[in-house]
Amino acid sequence: RIDWAGLRNKYFLAMVLSPEEGPPLSALTMKGQATDSLPVFQMGVAVPVSAGVAVQRLFLGPQEYGRLSTLNEGLDQVNQYGWSWIRWMISPFGKLIVVIMLWLHRYIPSYGLVIVVFAVLVRIVTWPLTTKSYRSIRAMQELQPEIQAIRERHKQDPQRMQQETMRLYRERKVNPLGGCLPNLLPMPVLFALFFVFQSTIEFRGQDFLWLPDRSQADPLYVLPVFLGLSMLASSKMTASDPRMAAMTYVMPIVLTFVFLNLAAGLVLYYAISNILTFAQQWWLKLKFDVPPTEE
Repeated sequence: RIDWAGLRNKYFLAMVLSPEEGPPLSALTMKGQATDSLPVFQMGVAVPVSAGVAVQRLFLGPQEYGRLSTLNEGLDQVNQYGWSWIRWMISPFGKLIVVIMLWLHRYIPSYGLVIVVFAVLVRIVTWPLTTKSYRSIRAMQELQPEIQAIRERHKQDPQRMQQETMRLYRERKVNPLGGCLPNLLPMPVLFALFFVFQSTIEFRGQDFLWLPDRSQADPLYVLPVFLGLSMLASSKMTASDPRMAAMTYVMPIVLTFVFLNLAAGLVLYYAISNILTFAQQWWLKLKFDVPPTEE
């Protein structure tokens, strides 16, 4: 069964669709170099002929989600977000993000402000996860002296060391993975955002402040540098292990260079998200980090 066939590039489609009434396309033969910048695409289609007439339909246009969804032909499935091996997980999040941003754009004229509002909404949704993660990290830090004592006491018996450590976790009701798991849950959203900003035509040619196009890299590199500085500030606030002090500086520098040539919309989202993360960590630090009394 062939409902439609054709070519696509990053933003546009050239598709042959089956008739609205009647059977779908029954056979298809293609040839041409789809990898060329200007490909030659020859298509032979076998369709039912009624009274000497064969009906075919064409779609030649942009991959706008609203336009393709309105056709109700399944063409909105063409832009599949993510690499093939992880698409099953990323694509649903990518489509949901596009739908939410298009809905926000109905009330907010600038896509730049849409990205800012979306970052705030994501932070609100993930607020409980971040709070739980921070509490777990603080609980693990408080247990470090006792864990170190267990290691010193049973360093000749690794099995006993592990048993005593797990017993300590159970008694204090601390999950050693509690600080990591809440941060892993939003990862599909973060990956989906990467593909959404790279391949969604609605962001193409949309300017914001000094950015001429949010689907292209920041020409002045202001956002990547600001992103690195915000990551550094956030890392220094949460760093507690002196042995990991080097990573506090290394990771922001590495990620700054990674984001230099990525879509400006994506970097804008991460920068706003980092600012909100820093504010949340500062608030959690004031709330949960109670200074010890002299007694």
